[in-house]
Amino acid sequence: MPEIARAVRERAGAPSAEWSVIGHSAGGQFVVRMAAFLATDAVRLVAVNPGSLLFPTRELPFGYGFGGLPAALASDERLRAYLAAPLVLYVGTADDRRDEFLDTSSAAMQQGEGRHQRSVAAFRAARALANERGWPFHWQLIEVEGAGHDSHTMFEHDNCRLAVLD
Repeated sequence: MPEIARAVRERAGAPSAEWSVIGHSAGGQFVVRMAAFLATDAVRLVAVNPGSLLFPTRELPFGYGFGGLPAALASDERLRAYLAAPLVLYVGTADDRRDEFLDTSSAAMQQGEGRHQRSVAAFRAARALANERGWPFHWQLIEVEGAGHDSHTMFEHDNCRLAVLD
């Protein structure tokens, strides 16, 4: 992703242009994992209604947490960098139930019943770990009251501007 930003900056003749990444649903899952493992100079990494998250713990297996990863990918330094990433969890409060696309594996269900619950739980776990360790915490949780798993509603809502542009 940083290579794409570099190429766009070059073509636009704007070498210091700010950029953000936004993804809905599975795209949001990608953005969360990108925040965990890829150093970027993105201003915001916005995960909209992700179906599962990467909790900042080694207690959950990789895909849902950092468990089972090589030490270099699950170190305290990696967790610290993850919590310092400019990650925005942008979720609809009514995206709170199962549908045919929601990951219902055992590890995913440990995160919560629906996308909203999972995002809130991940945010709280990340904030608690950062507070406990005295680490920087740059995540944000922005909600859209009454919105479900609908990208149009999420992207058209005024809070989308907050999520992307702060």
